[in-house]
Amino acid sequence: MANIVSRVQDMYLPEWRFLESFERDGNVFSGSFEVPFSPYLKDRKKINHVTEVELDVCLSQLCYSSIASLFEVGRFGDSKGLSDFLEIQGEGVLTGISNKKFRRSIPHGKFDGYVVLDEDKCSDSMLIYSGNFADKSILVGPFAVLVNLKDK
Repeated sequence: MANIVSRVQDMYLPEWRFLESFERDGNVFSGSFEVPFSPYLKDRKKINHVTEVELDVCLSQLCYSSIASLFEVGRFGDSKGLSDFLEIQGEGVLTGISNKKFRRSIPHGKFDGYVVLDEDKCSDSMLIYSGNFADKSILVGPFAVLVNLKDK
């Protein structure tokens, strides 16, 4: 799965590449992340915890990796794998990330997270996920990811 992570992250600036590893176990997609600082702040020592901005990027990178792995196993009909996903990544994939509950802060550094694909609620072009990060410090979902296959 390392190839998926590196290919998915090609579209991100290096300081925004938080996903370090990715695993799939059925409909559960797990990731290990490292957020050493908040890349958008001038004074990077001003905030010592992961903000919603970085969490959204972590979640996007995990979802992109999960969708890429689904392309590899033929979840989207006649898709030919990772190369088809990379053609639509970005504009062809819309993550609707809005339902998050922060229970406690996550310090900058390494943490894990996962999302679960709810197959019963999915369609050909919409995936429904939920999950959590840093041992339930942040609960996520349910949220939708739209995959536009028309532009493929």
